Amino acid sequence: MFRHAAAIVLLPALLVLSACASDLTKEEISARRAAAGQVHKMAETPSAVQSFLSDTTTKSHSIHGTQIEYLAANGETFLWYPGNNRGVSGRWKLQIASYGLEICFLYGEGSYNPVTRERGGSWKCDMAAYYILKRDEIVSGNPFRLSRKIPYVLPKKIDISLDQAMRSSGFGPLRQKNRAPVPQYPDQG
Repeated sequence: MFRHAAAIVLLPALLVLSACASDLTKEEISARRAAAGQVHKMAETPSAVQSFLSDTTTKSHSIHGTQIEYLAANGETFLWYPGNNRGVSGRWKLQIASYGLEICFLYGEGSYNPVTRERGGSWKCDMAAYYILKRDEIVSGNPFRLSRKIPYVLPKKIDISLDQAMRSSGFGPLRQKNRAPVPQYPDQG
């Protein structure tokens, strides 16, 4: 059902994954391309993506800085955003769009994204495969207990791993295996 749409979006995803190709070996580039193909295939089955992302903590780094987010199985989400002194709670869901499966997030009306200059209160969606491929780390569970409160204020513009954040939080080393298809950080344990 999504084969044609996946083929259309697969090429841009491969280009994103190869953007830093000058720093990667041919084997690493090949592995990233293979991972992109596997993720796009998984995104053809919404229940597979739901199962893969439910009850996980994800980490990404971008112009925002390091963002860590817990995706609860019941559709709740808790975002640890750099510079914030408390977490941002919201909702997440998967839905089918004309181009394929997308993941959507809804944060409260009182939330504000300083990079995009947008307020929360409405659903924002992205391709599910692209979302997964942009995560440096995906681990099972909620090791930071983000549904309660954030451990500390994340520094802005600094890229830190989940293991570094765990240690800085006083929780000790990260024990969960990184399940990200294109991990930035190798398993620490």
